[in-house]
Formats: sequence, structure tokens, C-alpha cells
Amino acid sequence: MEIAINPRLGTFMQTGLPKTIEEFSQFRTIAAVALRRDKRQKHIMHKRMNKRLSSTPTIKISLEEAINQLSLSNLQSIKNFRKLLCQEKFDFLRLVQLKPDIVSYLAKGLESKKTELAFEVSWCFANLACGIPMLVNDVAGYTHVFHDIVVSGENKFLCEQACWVLGNLAADSIAKRDGLRLKFDLLKAMCNLMMLKNSSLSAVSCWAICNIIRSQQPDCRVIIESNGLGTLIELCQKTFSCQVTESLWLLSFITCTYNPNVFIQIYKPELLNTLVTYLNHYDSKSILPVIRIIGNGFLYNQNFDSIFSSSHFSQYTLKLLNNNCSQIKKETLWMLSNLFTLEYTRSFINNIGTDFFKTLNALVTDDNQEIRTEAGIALYNLAEIFSSTYLLTILSYDGPGIINAFTFNISNVPTWVNYGLYVNFDVDLLKCSLGFVILCMGFNELDKETEDVIFGEELKRTIEDCQYTMSKAMCQGNSESYIMEQCNFLLKIMKSDFEFS
Repeated sequence: MEIAINPRLGTFMQTGLPKTIEEFSQFRTIAAVALRRDKRQKHIMHKRMNKRLSSTPTIKISLEEAINQLSLSNLQSIKNFRKLLCQEKFDFLRLVQLKPDIVSYLAKGLESKKTELAFEVSWCFANLACGIPMLVNDVAGYTHVFHDIVVSGENKFLCEQACWVLGNLAADSIAKRDGLRLKFDLLKAMCNLMMLKNSSLSAVSCWAICNIIRSQQPDCRVIIESNGLGTLIELCQKTFSCQVTESLWLLSFITCTYNPNVFIQIYKPELLNTLVTYLNHYDSKSILPVIRIIGNGFLYNQNFDSIFSSSHFSQYTLKLLNNNCSQIKKETLWMLSNLFTLEYTRSFINNIGTDFFKTLNALVTDDNQEIRTEAGIALYNLAEIFSSTYLLTILSYDGPGIINAFTFNISNVPTWVNYGLYVNFDVDLLKCSLGFVILCMGFNELDKETEDVIFGEELKRTIEDCQYTMSKAMCQGNSESYIMEQCNFLLKIMKSDFEFS
């Protein structure tokens, strides 16, 4: 049985179906996602209101009153308006109704020789860029002004507000982002701001850079060419602050693309040990980039000897899998799916104990399908590595229950694929579910109860239904064809007309 598969990059799975009994034992899945755009849009490509709540006391003035009093010759009126803009539920639509030309009116103060006025107006622009499309597009009309402020770098207070504006504009749309990304002088200037001792300016410049360069394969050359990597690594190891968080996110972008000269500077014991301590942090905003930095390091097979010399990484990881935040669970499982293709898997399992198997098995039946997908892939990789050394341990914690969970996936996902109503993780879930069943069928040490489920009529009918449904899929791409081959392979084993050579 010869099957030629050209794995599709950009998904979790790069898989070759077994051709012989020897290859059966080497049947493996490699998690190959370094950066997923949809998650980046949710957790990085976001706008932010520049609130500074500690320095912005509550004011008792209505929007109507603020607009009536608004005057560029009255600095306090601009401050009052800015304070209103900082409120959590500011009514941007009402603002447009009261003063539709608010952006063009305020813009006259951007080039004022009165620095404080220009500062307050820039702050207003930063928050207006978080408003409704009409306001955002009006603000975008003054991109060149904020570009010049950052590039000149003369006034660091104005530079900080300009970074807020440009970061929010980059988060608004791909077109705005791509326009800013082409301005190399702007990115270089932001890198220079990142390296300054001003922590708030450094933090917001990191955030703005992330929003501008974001993509499935972010182009981080400007950071390297500006000699900013060393500074960025130093920032990640400072006393925890917002500056550290933004630095971690930017570093996670850099690790998405393999560069040996860059990685040798990043994956050093000093930084890795610091990153592990952040895994035990309370703030998910700092935990997520750390997971991605470590996960990308696993993907590109970097040296992690230092973090596996103790049990901290393993114990913190188990804690993350029990976190209430679903995003943290998903990212942690993705990180583990990369780890479970490496020799470090032995150290991880030895340090973590049997509770990990119970937790991972439970996540395979999670209500959240994305978590089920990530858990399924991680579980498959763990079951396959070292010639299925851990498969028996995995199945000893309710083997029939795990098989039934994967059977549920196989019976439900194909319907959505058939009508084209699916996303990548649906297909990945189906692939890893079928793959796990294939692994189990080639295992000679199953207990009778698990074996009865594996070779039972229910699973056989489910795979037959899956095969039929996938054959009718509206779009027959690489993934659909691959799933068909998985189904055919399983059915031949079940019907006892497949002989291993």
C-alpha cells in the first residue's frame, strides 16, 4: 500500500500514512503551526484606549457640555474632552452627531507650538482611533503627521501618543496595517524608541510594532537590523511590568520564523529560566506570549536542557492546563504537541507524574471544540513518540472512553466539512481522531474492553459514514483526500483484508 502525501503547511499535522508494519510504528504527527492569524487578531491585533486611569480623575461634565466648551485656545476644554474619551463606554456615535468634524477641528492643534496642546490633541486622536469607522478613517487622514512625529523623535511625550494612534490604526484594517508596514523609517524609529529607558514609551512602541508587522509570517528584520534584539531580550528579563509584557509579545513574533543567528541569542538558559517563571504568573497577557516563544522553540528543535533540569516547567504546565482561560489551555496544548515530538518528552513526563495523563485525557472530551482539537493532537503525538511507549499508559485511564471521544469527533465533523462550513481545526480534529484509532489498531497490548471498542461495529459504522460523507465533500482538497485515505486504511484493517508486508 503506497501512499504519497505532501503535507500541507500551516496546519498542525504533517502526516504520512504507514506503508509497512515498520513504518506503522513510526507513524507520526508533527505540530507545525508557529503562528495562527485568527488568534493573533483576537489577542494581538487589538485596539487600546489610552486611559491612564490613575491620572485621569472622573469629571462631571456631559458630552454636550464638553463639545460646546471645546476650543483650541482653551487647554482645559481639550483636557476635559480627552478625559471623556478615556471613559469605558464612550458614545462615539453621539459625538459624531454633535460634531461630525471633530477630527478635522482637533487636527489644527497637532502642529501647535504649544507642546501641551499638541500632546492633549494627540491623546484625543489615539482614542478616537478606537471609535466608529467614520472617525477612524478621519484619523487615518493624518497618519503622515504622526509618522513625522515618531521619525523625528524630538518630543518623547508626543512620540508616545503618536505610537498609540498608529498602533490603533494598524489594528483597524489590513489596508491600514500594510500601508504602515511599508514605512521602514517609521518601524526603525519605533525600534529606537523601544530601546529607550522610558518604560511607558518603550512598551507602547513594542505594542505598535506588533500591530504593524503582524501576519502569519511577521517580518521582523527591522528589529534585527536596528540591533534591537539584544535590548528586547533584556527587557523581557526586567522586573515584571507592562513593558515586559509587550516585549514578550514582540519576541514571540520574532520566534515565528526560524533564523539560527537570532535563535541562538534567544534560546539561552538565562532567558528560558525567566520565561518559565512567567508561566506561573497570574496575568494571561504575559503567559500567552511565553507559551508561544517556548512552543516555537520546540517546533524548531532548540536546546531546552536548562528548563528540564528541574520540575518547574512540567508543574507550571499542568497548572496551565487547569486554568480557567480557554485560550491559555489551547495554547498550552499546542506547545505540548510540539514538545511531544522531541526527546525532552521523557523528562517532561518523569517530572510531571500521572496526574498529567488524567488531565490530558479529560481535555479530549472538553466542550470547546478547539480545546478538543489541541488536546487530541497533543495526545496523539504523546501516544506515538518512542514507538508508542506511552500509549498503554494513556489507555489505562479509561481506554474505551478515549476511543469513544474520538469516535464522537469522527461522527460529527464530516457533516460540516461536507457543506464547506468548517475551519482548519475541524479538519485537524478529524485527522488526529482517525490517526489515534490507527495507532491503537497497531498496538498489541490493548485490554479486552478497549479492544472490543476499537474493533466494534459502532466505530466501524462511524468510519464508513465518515468515508462516505467525505467522498461527497463539496471541496476535495488535500485534507479531504488525506482523510479519505485514513478511512480506507482503517476499514481495510477492520475487514481483515489488509496484510502488513
